Amino acid sequence: MEGRRFASGLYVGTVMHHRVKPVRHRLSYRVFSLLTDLDELPRLDRDLRLFAHNRFGLIGFNDGDFGPLGESPLPPGRGLG
Repeated sequence: MEGRRFASGLYVGTVMHHRVKPVRHRLSYRVFSLLTDLDELPRLDRDLRLFAHNRFGLIGFNDGDFGPLGESPLPPGRGLG
């Protein structure tokens, strides 16, 4: 299944906080981060049912939400910074 691999990925983890003073306290919760290769957006949209590019979906990426305000959307292959 070599053709099905993506450079993009979903990273799942746990954040934990533990304090001992002045009062003992501990909490933890699950988190996830989505690392998206901008050049893969059309393929992710085509191959993954739950991912949407520039349309409504459970997990979506809209070009207009990124890049400088008042300018054209961020083109694929250009860094966000």
